[in-house]
Amino acid sequence: MGDTRSARACWPTRHGKKRRTYDGAVISVDAAAAIDMDDLSYCPPGAAYPKCKYPEWITILGLKDSNGRVNLMPAGWGIELCQDPPLVGVSVGLERYSHEMFQGARYFSWTAPSLGAGPDVYFCGTRSGRDVDKTQHLTGITLAPGSVCDVPVITGARRCAECELIGHMFTGDHRMFVGRVLHDHVDPERPRLLNFNDRLYAPALPDPATTYMATPQARPDVGDSRWVSLIVVEDTDRGRCEILPINALTITSHDPAQVAIALPTQSYAARLIEASGHFTFCWPVAGMGPDITACLTMDGRTHDKFAETAFRRIPPRRGRAPLIDGCVAAVECRTVARLAIEPVTMFVGQVLAAHRLADGPRIQDFGHGTYALARVDLANAWQGPQDT
Repeated sequence: MGDTRSARACWPTRHGKKRRTYDGAVISVDAAAAIDMDDLSYCPPGAAYPKCKYPEWITILGLKDSNGRVNLMPAGWGIELCQDPPLVGVSVGLERYSHEMFQGARYFSWTAPSLGAGPDVYFCGTRSGRDVDKTQHLTGITLAPGSVCDVPVITGARRCAECELIGHMFTGDHRMFVGRVLHDHVDPERPRLLNFNDRLYAPALPDPATTYMATPQARPDVGDSRWVSLIVVEDTDRGRCEILPINALTITSHDPAQVAIALPTQSYAARLIEASGHFTFCWPVAGMGPDITACLTMDGRTHDKFAETAFRRIPPRRGRAPLIDGCVAAVECRTVARLAIEPVTMFVGQVLAAHRLADGPRIQDFGHGTYALARVDLANAWQGPQDT
């Protein structure tokens, strides 16, 4: 995973003039300015909550070359594209040794690590497999042979998927690799290890003060929090917008700034993106759980989701899809590539404008209709050495 803060790219935005406040935060979307990608992705050391991007998933990519040498690469940009059939993806920098290994690979492993893996995530993410055999330095991770294909399997993980490579797509300074899961090793009792920034790796716990449950019977999966993003697409024929909450979104490139989303190919949102070539994604804040739930249960073809929820529309500045007022960030994108792998289509969007609309963290999806801010599970946290 390494420290990507040196790879800087600008996300142009209309940011500057104070418009109004939302829960005490300044909304700034008028005057021309630019915010750096790091402003959306990183929080200052010692911040009470990680900002915007964090916490993010840690995905460990496992590959074996023709000589039998194994390499492990922690990646921050992993994505679950589909559950049925199970499809996963990972974005790998063009300069990485793992990108080189993929050229001759047919299979790979895709792992969501669990407790005890922190030191190995740090070690493997700060060394190149070109220079060191990482498997000789593992202290918390144990490797085993794959059950159905020749890949390294990490035992004791939340999930380790043995995958067949079925597609890839160039995305700026990275390449997205897509795998069909041939065999899954899943242990729901083990919490997923997340990256909370500053090399702090820990499971996430839902913050009780901000937890929203769609039903009283909901039981959050405290071991597997996920990003939740609100995809907004304009329907010019109906004169309204689709707002679709999704988990399948990841950053895919620093320069140019790009993101990838995965949607069911036949979905209303996917068809609108195909027609318009634009979408906006927004990262919601605490208190938006009821409206997220409503947007999941309503069909955008027959419901005006802006009119029937508390979400407030802000006109687009550079793209064609509006922003949602009060979100931590709203990012306008133009589609520049697509990859159809039935039953889903992955759209790559180049960032046209990025807006900070509120100050503070974004909520996470803890499953089963539960949304909350993510707290660090300090009892199971591990922090790597800091730069001097």
